[in-house]
Amino acid sequence: MFTLSVQKEALISEIVERQNQRSWNLQCRRSLYIWDEEQLNNLKQILSTIQMDDT
Repeated sequence: MFTLSVQKEALISEIVERQNQRSWNLQCRRSLYIWDEEQLNNLKQILSTIQMDDT
């Protein structure tokens, strides 16, 4: 997923969106193939387990 990202230098605070719940605004340089979407979903599952402060 890193190779597809256009946000390689971004901070977490620039990617995470916190409204009602936390979501990740991950941007890719091309449309995702099915296997890319599976990897992205796996990554989002892993990210959802991480505890973060609101500071």
